[in-house]
Amino acid sequence: MLTADDGRGGIGRDSVRIIVSAISTFPTTGILDNFNRANGPVGGSWVGQTVGLVIDANALALTGGDVWPVWNGGVFGPDQEAYVTLTQTSATAAEQNLMLKIQGTNYTTGHVEVWYSATASRVTVSSYLPATGWKVEGTVAGILFAPGDQLGARALSNGIVQVFRNGVLRGSVSVASWPFAASGGRVGLSLSGASASRFDNFGGGSARLGQNAPPHATILAPRADSTFATGDTLWLRGDASDAEDPATALAYHWQLDLRHNNHVHPAAFASDAQNDF
Repeated sequence: MLTADDGRGGIGRDSVRIIVSAISTFPTTGILDNFNRANGPVGGSWVGQTVGLVIDANALALTGGDVWPVWNGGVFGPDQEAYVTLTQTSATAAEQNLMLKIQGTNYTTGHVEVWYSATASRVTVSSYLPATGWKVEGTVAGILFAPGDQLGARALSNGIVQVFRNGVLRGSVSVASWPFAASGGRVGLSLSGASASRFDNFGGGSARLGQNAPPHATILAPRADSTFATGDTLWLRGDASDAEDPATALAYHWQLDLRHNNHVHPAAFASDAQNDF
């Protein structure tokens, strides 16, 4: 809030509301469809308007018309994201869009649209409500996607929609007045005039904001309750996985405690190798 006082009893005030969201890399979700299958209809878990949408050389292509495929592989939470890689782009493509918070299996049930217009070099965020139709909520100007770039969006439960290019936040728009802003839903695409474009690695789901899920660690050797004689070699073999980080980013640490008679020698052996002996 800002207060201005003229010193003679006159006071003016102004205030704005700002929203601070958790810092998080983008995306935090995995790929839903990599389109790596035989040429032909898109198939898979896609529903909605898919006529004219085909697999072509392990990429998604539009043969003509307008399509709005909805991913029916799951309904996601109120903080969600969607993204797709534009492997081939067209400067004349009218619409290359992401859909988020789809309230059913048809875009007409209500959704948020993140519309990339190559001709205008901008992204427009709109909402759709069955009773009233389309409403332009705002734009992110001066954004152009080259072949290989990833178009991404995150729709938060507080009504903020974030637009990403290659994982970098390029702008935000509020759709807080849209009745379904705090709801979850499905994700999808909508394409028009984009027959010269190709799309790959569509992903999304419930965003993990400000959270760091721990890795899952597994001891492969030795087995539990195995026995050894003096002089034997004890081989240590371990593995781990992490939903958010690649295997190459994980660090390992072994600690062996020696139980001797009625006491314990902590860290009798330690190693930072994944496998040791």
